[in-house]
Amino acid sequence: MNDFWTYLQTSLSTGNAEVTTATVIVTMLMSVVAGCLIYLVYRLFSKGVLYDRRFNITLPLMTVVSAMIILCVASNLAFSLGALGALSMIRFRTAVKDPVDLMYLFWSVAAGIAAGARLYYVVLYGNLIVAAAVILFTRLRWNEKSYLLVVGCDTEALASVEALLDEYKTTLRSKVCAGGRIELTVELKSVGGADLPERIGALPGVENASLVSYNGDYTT
Repeated sequence: MNDFWTYLQTSLSTGNAEVTTATVIVTMLMSVVAGCLIYLVYRLFSKGVLYDRRFNITLPLMTVVSAMIILCVASNLAFSLGALGALSMIRFRTAVKDPVDLMYLFWSVAAGIAAGARLYYVVLYGNLIVAAAVILFTRLRWNEKSYLLVVGCDTEALASVEALLDEYKTTLRSKVCAGGRIELTVELKSVGGADLPERIGALPGVENASLVSYNGDYTT
């Protein structure tokens, strides 16, 4: 029991792990390297609708900051308790719309925690494995071409439009009828559908037909 109180007093006063200048430099370098890897993977393989440069810059900085926090927490028990109380008061209200972006945030924090805990092999092998998994699953989707076809026509032209759509692999996403006019939103997955708006637009009774590429997420 006396040994425990002695260890606790020593930890509160001087810390329970020696942090030297070399340790700080190596830890910061490892966190920077891990953050740069995350930055490059997000920059090259992000498949969002728009690339957010500010969000990507945040990822390596979050890795470095996480490493600094864990390095301080591991070196002093009193600081770890204070940091835990301070961080618990921080409220993050920014909504992350893309689940993949949330994965990148967790990846950055995990890399920083591993670097701050001086688990350098975990940083090295863990980042390489996660990067390889992201690249692999991203490449698996490169052959999928998703489009949204929006067609505006009158009720008499609906049958001819549907007959033409039957030639392609389509999925009906929405159908709006108002004042004798119909608007169809159809998901198209076909590499040969680039000329489909022209073919549909040439049908009698069709007012407009537009084809746009999208990332596979459709919200009604």
